[in-house]
Amino acid sequence: MSNSKSSKKYSSEIKVVTDLGCIAMKHDEKTSVRILEISGKKYVDIRKLWKPEDKQEYLPTKKGIVLSYDSLIAFEKMLTIVKEGLKAA
Repeated sequence: MSNSKSSKKYSSEIKVVTDLGCIAMKHDEKTSVRILEISGKKYVDIRKLWKPEDKQEYLPTKKGIVLSYDSLIAFEKMLTIVKEGLKAA
């Protein structure tokens, strides 16, 4: 199976369940957080968006991470340690 076929099949299985919002990074960049449903399973998607000069809307990039619930819990524990380290610095 070629990449283009699998990409088309994969993208048609993705449904945005909830758009939780964005964090502004630069004037033409932000990070979005969304809950997705992929093949019947829910995930959190944290993704960098960029705004082309000739467009009004932000577009998703390949730079991001999609986490299952179990991975999100592990990531959350790591973030707690990171926050404590930054607070101490």
